[in-house]
Amino acid sequence: YTVALTFDDGYRDNLTVALPVLQRFRVPATLFLTTGFVGGTQLLWPEQIACTLALTKMPTLEFVNVRYALAGNAQKGIAYRQLARVFKNTPPDDIPTQLAALLQHAEVTPEQLRASAWHESLQPLNWNEVQTLRASGLFEFGAHTITHRRLSALPDAEAEREISEPKRILEQHLGPVRYFAYPHGSTGDYTDEHRAMAVRAGYTAVFTADSQTVTP
Repeated sequence: YTVALTFDDGYRDNLTVALPVLQRFRVPATLFLTTGFVGGTQLLWPEQIACTLALTKMPTLEFVNVRYALAGNAQKGIAYRQLARVFKNTPPDDIPTQLAALLQHAEVTPEQLRASAWHESLQPLNWNEVQTLRASGLFEFGAHTITHRRLSALPDAEAEREISEPKRILEQHLGPVRYFAYPHGSTGDYTDEHRAMAVRAGYTAVFTADSQTVTP
């Protein structure tokens, strides 16, 4: 078998957790960076949902006309998966408003979220830390859009910018970039036209999250 080890998005734990393990076993990996995420403090929406559910003290949550049970980690895990499906099908421009509404319904303030250990543990890498990973000799880098929005929910011009612009940004910092990974990455999150956009941008391979055997 041949295995390719990849990480998505660009969280700091690629440096603090993954790198020491990779160094121990001398295993290389590819990190797909969401360029607008690097150096910031804003969580991507899946992690913000997870943090909100971890912090809320409410036994149930009413959100978009659905009641979610939150009594214990098992029920919170189920609620997370259900809410992730809701947000995945939300128009990208509406997601910040919906995240704010989720916090309000969960009775968690933005200040509590930002001050939490959960939020701290999910911070993104900055460019200096990305360079540390590069200097290790174990990480190669690919592009994962600018904002991690679902490409199939965007107008073509905006989707093309999300695909092509990260390559330019990453190559300014890291040198040649050959690979692109679709955000979310399952069938329905991207189209054949997005693949064509990646070809036009100069990528040599694109990565999905579809679970199947890869053949020649």
